[in-house]
Amino acid sequence: MKLLALEKKADLIKSVGQKKPAKDKAEKMLQLCGDSNFWNTLQIDLEHLGPLLIAVRTVESDQTRLDQVMKMLGYLHQHFSGVADAEVKRVMLAGLEMRFADYDQPPLVFSYILNPHRHMAFLNPECPLVQWRNLVKLVEVLYHRFFPEAKENTGIADQFIQYLNQEGPFDAGAQLRLTLLECPVPSKLFMSLCIA
Repeated sequence: MKLLALEKKADLIKSVGQKKPAKDKAEKMLQLCGDSNFWNTLQIDLEHLGPLLIAVRTVESDQTRLDQVMKMLGYLHQHFSGVADAEVKRVMLAGLEMRFADYDQPPLVFSYILNPHRHMAFLNPECPLVQWRNLVKLVEVLYHRFFPEAKENTGIADQFIQYLNQEGPFDAGAQLRLTLLECPVPSKLFMSLCIA
């Protein structure tokens, strides 16, 4: 675009018509396009808007899961934590913190943790919300919040601890070993995994 503005300046001004105000505005715009500071500022703006665009497209999709919202908040926080401009960094991080404070945080965090591909990865272990003792208490509170008709002692805390430790029914390695043992012909299992 910069090259077009510099090489085809006369043609671009001619394309706006014969009226003086339109020609003056075109001259002004083309002069701006010749300024390298304009292009540098535009590049910086695009670096800030790119991650926001990715996040908006992700969370506004019809297929968005709650854990993806948490992941996008983390992605944006990571991106804007590394921004050189202190004011942009301050404003964006404050906005993200404010947005996170508006969410119903426990279900958001649990949706992330309960995704077996994420589990506890990338969560700050120093955060009180994700410390084990608090998570175990919180899982019981959430369970009863979402299933108010459930019995008092459901064993949900024990099951959640097994999930966190990847034990019992949540031990993926054990589940795979059982599947392989139950499969009469292991090569068929392999083929079914590899051929869609």
